[in-house]
Amino acid sequence: MTKSTKWDAVTKLHHLAEEAMRRAVERVIQDHRASGFPLVVWRDGKVVEIPSEQLIVRETGRAYRVKKRSRN
Repeated sequence: MTKSTKWDAVTKLHHLAEEAMRRAVERVIQDHRASGFPLVVWRDGKVVEIPSEQLIVRETGRAYRVKKRSRN
């Protein structure tokens, strides 16, 4: 049995936070598509409106994955 470390807890919390952010972004995009309102983003130092019909959710339903960090 391996012993859980503080690093493991922080890593898990980091993964959970990233997953929550990804899901929130997906919901915002879906809401804008459904309502027809453009999504306003910051791109290349400028404010840009993306028409709702051009919005795409790239990773719907996929779990967030990252490589495990080595402890050297």
